Amino acid sequence: MSSDFRSDFRHEISLHLRREGALIQNSSARPKIMVLFDIDGTLSTSGSFSPCLSRATCEVLGSKITEEDQARRVKSGIAFRNWIQVVAKQEGLAIMDIQKATEKILSRSVKYFSEKLKESPVKPLEGSIELLKELSTDERFVIGVVTNNIEDVAMLKLESSDLLRFFERDGLIRSSEDASEKNTLISQLIKESENRFCTKFDRKNIFYVGDQVSDISSGKLAGIRTIGVSTGRSTICELVDAGADIVLPKLPNAATIIDLVERNASAEKCTKVRT
Repeated sequence: MSSDFRSDFRHEISLHLRREGALIQNSSARPKIMVLFDIDGTLSTSGSFSPCLSRATCEVLGSKITEEDQARRVKSGIAFRNWIQVVAKQEGLAIMDIQKATEKILSRSVKYFSEKLKESPVKPLEGSIELLKELSTDERFVIGVVTNNIEDVAMLKLESSDLLRFFERDGLIRSSEDASEKNTLISQLIKESENRFCTKFDRKNIFYVGDQVSDISSGKLAGIRTIGVSTGRSTICELVDAGADIVLPKLPNAATIIDLVERNASAEKCTKVRT
């Protein structure tokens, strides 16, 4: 995928999402509940972008990225762009060269990943299609995505897993393209949604759903409720210990989320499951 293709792809998707989201802006409906999702290990399989990133990094910087390096990156929750810049800095590149190298690595990585998806598509995880279908057609909800993937990769994963269609109504997707921390991205998306729908969401009615300890930490830093699902890298006990408001073995159904809101449960009273 060339840089021009990446730009056209991003522009086309962004326009489509904004156009579809604008339909709701004129609606008299005022959603009361916001549910934001991570992608990898939460809504779908990861698709293994990391090997594509490692390949491109090695080609551009000559740096070999080990599985241990990747594991540390995942555990820290650092955005891909930030991580590449750290690696480039360690190689002694000047600031201007770091920026150029980062863009080159990202462009190559996306190209390799796009090619890989043709042979090994990303698959939706159990419960994701059913939950998103229900939420995306219920006017009480607004849904979105906040991910540490770069924007092109996030869109490719959502398309490959056939999940992008569920986010077209609201058009709320934030990625780490600008290298922001995930809690900052969450706050930005909440503000954007409140402006779009001319409403103010009670923070107790905003949920971030993720599969990692770093997802729970990001949601807590953003001052919203968190739902941990043990379908990814973190175990149920790890998610519980991270302070998730509710922890489940897989994605909950919409009724579970509605019940939490209606009961107006505090974080201390939310269900935590260890088995």
